[in-house]
Parts: sequence; C-alpha cells; structure tokens
Amino acid sequence: MKKKMIIGAVFSLLFLLFLGISLVFMGSNTEINRRVLFFYNDVNGQIVGNAIGITGRASKEQNIEALTDFLLTLPLNSAELRPILGAGGEVFLVSLVDSSCFIDIRLNNLAELAKQGINFRQDFELIEKTILFNFPALSNVNITINGAVPYQLSFTSD
Repeated sequence: MKKKMIIGAVFSLLFLLFLGISLVFMGSNTEINRRVLFFYNDVNGQIVGNAIGITGRASKEQNIEALTDFLLTLPLNSAELRPILGAGGEVFLVSLVDSSCFIDIRLNNLAELAKQGINFRQDFELIEKTILFNFPALSNVNITINGAVPYQLSFTSD
C-alpha cells in the first residue's frame, strides 16, 4: 500500500514537471519581429527610421495592428521627433484585401489636434510608409479616422 502511494506521488510529480516544462516552452515560443518605425524630424524636416522589436502575433492583420498601435502610442524622448497624431490614436480595425490594407484609427481628441495644427497628411504618410516598409507584400494602405476617409470630413467638427 505504501509502495503504491510512493509510485503515485512520483508519477504525479513527473506529470507536474512535464506540464511545467511544456508551459515554459509554449510561453517562450513568442517571436520578436524587428520592425522600423518612421517619424518626422522637426529640426531638419527629414524622415527618420527607428528599428524596434515587437512581439509577433498570430496573423498579418494582428501584426499590422500591433505595429500601428505601437507607432501611435509611442512617447518620444527626443525633442526633435514628433509623435504621430499627437500620440493619441488607437487602432480600431485592420483588414487585408488582396495586397491592400485598410486601417481605421480612433481619435477622441480630433478637434483638439486640429487646433494644435497637427499635420494629418504627414502623419498618414508616415503610417503608410511604416506599414509598406515592414510588410512589402502590401501595395497600398487606406486609412480612415473614426470611420471617415481623411480630407472628406471636417477635422474641426466635434
């Protein structure tokens, strides 16, 4: 009887050890993708790229969403580099159709950004450049803000 209890305890410990090792290997299977983010340098007017590592996701849409969210929310520590859309945007939707990418960005402070003089066209170009550079199979990026096509809505209306 005591022998059976010892054998049962050993098998239980081996099972827990196997389970723990499996979880460690499954958790360490996350891939870090090297990506380049583009920003405008306000001092010299040049576009500059910064290489970063972003954890890979399950689908291309999720990878594009993670990259765009990172680009939109990145607080810059440089006085020369300007945040994209005032670092206030959030990706609402990413959809891929053939070689086209469609992104809808939510901006809650749209009127405030317009009053601050944010150059929306430049920021959209940076988002497009970042995505097309990192996902070369794509041929174009279509961006909407709060569900509307840029420049077909009034950025100053609430």
